Amino acid sequence: MGTSEKIYEQKDYEYLIKIFKKNVIEDRRNYLEKRVYKFIEKMGFEDCVMVNQVLVDMTVIDYFADIARIKDFQGIQRVNKNKITAYTAYWWLRRKPIQVIVTPEVYNDELTFVNEKFVTSLLLKDFFDAEIQEIENSKEYKRYMELLFYYMKYRPLSPQALELMLATADVGKMLGEKK
Repeated sequence: MGTSEKIYEQKDYEYLIKIFKKNVIEDRRNYLEKRVYKFIEKMGFEDCVMVNQVLVDMTVIDYFADIARIKDFQGIQRVNKNKITAYTAYWWLRRKPIQVIVTPEVYNDELTFVNEKFVTSLLLKDFFDAEIQEIENSKEYKRYMELLFYYMKYRPLSPQALELMLATADVGKMLGEKK
């Protein structure tokens, strides 16, 4: 692989470019990269972690490979927002592109689950269109955020379970709006 060649441009992944187009794949990757660096900055982790670009690329490849299989199996052209978020979150947690780079003397417990905290922030952004810091300052949502973060850390995850969680949150929002 040449230095300028992206992983998804390799021969094994050409089919993804044919299905989704290169700009769509790059847009998804750029979105995740923007979100992760914003998260790292807001959390104050700039000197504690690094983002492994190869693992970000692999996360995006795995995401698009799954979405391609789903679209083919279900005979659909587009997938819904919950499926996009769920599969993104799932593959991020499988690949764990945020990597801790501090010595044991500087290490703190927040860094142990930095990828899970990032995914929690992605899910919260999708649920409530809010940043994690906004929710941490809200009594109403703080307990939910803590439960979600706990789930990301300790429970077995599947993209389907995450998608159901997102769909349930959508229903809860709709029911709350009706009151």
